[in-house]
Amino acid sequence: MRYAVTEIFYSIQGEGHHVGRVAVFIRLAGCNLDCSWCDTAHDHRESLTAEQIVDRVLLAFHATTHGRPIVVVTGGEPTQQDLERLVITLKAHRFYVALETNGTRAPEWLARLDWLTVSPKVGTLPEVLDRADEIKVVLADGVDPQSYAQHGGHLFVQPCSEDFAPAVEYVKSHPNWRLSIQTQKVLSIE
Repeated sequence: MRYAVTEIFYSIQGEGHHVGRVAVFIRLAGCNLDCSWCDTAHDHRESLTAEQIVDRVLLAFHATTHGRPIVVVTGGEPTQQDLERLVITLKAHRFYVALETNGTRAPEWLARLDWLTVSPKVGTLPEVLDRADEIKVVLADGVDPQSYAQHGGHLFVQPCSEDFAPAVEYVKSHPNWRLSIQTQKVLSIE
């Protein structure tokens, strides 16, 4: 099986619970939604096997990496591809496997992940929200983050623009939520 990959890169997790930790990101091509604020390029650049992806992940981590390295699978929408073989192969190399999804699909292999981030959108499935380790809601017009609070996990609100004030005010009035900003953009890193 081959995967449609946009890029694989080493950086720092800029959002959510693992913010500040080094990670290798596997950005997969394609998405089933068309969010107006999305800044992700979804173009398909390469077709790679699970083993080829793991080889690139191993090359991306520096020899000085200690502990259990984090690999973040993101997109686009990664659940559009059957990632079971990739997840199994990454875990066989002792990687901590995190996945970021819009939650509109619920493949069985989600249970194999170490960490699941759901950024809910129209069509997000309750069973995926219930499995989430963290829920990261982009604060856009008409979105009520509190409607997702009953699903548990770590709860984050993220501004959809450079105007952080609405998200800050939301967290101040809903202290069960935490603020997540895209620090990778603030720091101008990939």
